[in-house]
Amino acid sequence: MSPRRYTFKILPLLFTGLTVASLSCQRPPPPPPPAPTGATPEQYEAVRSRYARVSPDTQVGQVLAVHTSEPLAAVTGIPTGDIREGEAVTFLNSEESIIAFGTVIRPVDDTLHVRFVPTAAGRAPIPGDLVLKPGK
Repeated sequence: MSPRRYTFKILPLLFTGLTVASLSCQRPPPPPPPAPTGATPEQYEAVRSRYARVSPDTQVGQVLAVHTSEPLAAVTGIPTGDIREGEAVTFLNSEESIIAFGTVIRPVDDTLHVRFVPTAAGRAPIPGDLVLKPGK
C-alpha cells in the first residue's frame, strides 16, 4: 500500500478518534445553585434579639406568604398598630443580605401587605425571609 493511500485511510479515523476524545474530556456543567431558603425560627429569633439590643426601634418580621403573580408579600411579626400605608421595609435573606425593598400597602389584623421590588443582585422574597421596619 502506498503512503498516500495509507494517509487517506487513516486521517478520517484519526480525526473521528480525536473528536470523540475531545468531547468525552469536556467537564460536566456545574450543578445549579441550591434553591434559596428562608430563615429558620432560630435565625429569626437571633436577629430579633440582636436588633432589640443594638437598634430597639427597629422591628423585625418574617415573610408569611408571597403572591405568585404580583410583587406582594404578607409579613408577620411586626405590630401593625403604628404602621401606616406607604412606610418602607427592607427584605433580607437568611444570610441577612438585602434582597428587596418594600412599601406597606395595607396593615390587616396582625399582617402587613407589602409591595416589593427586588434589588439588582437580589430576588423576590420567599416565606421565611426576614423583614426590617426601621424605627422612627
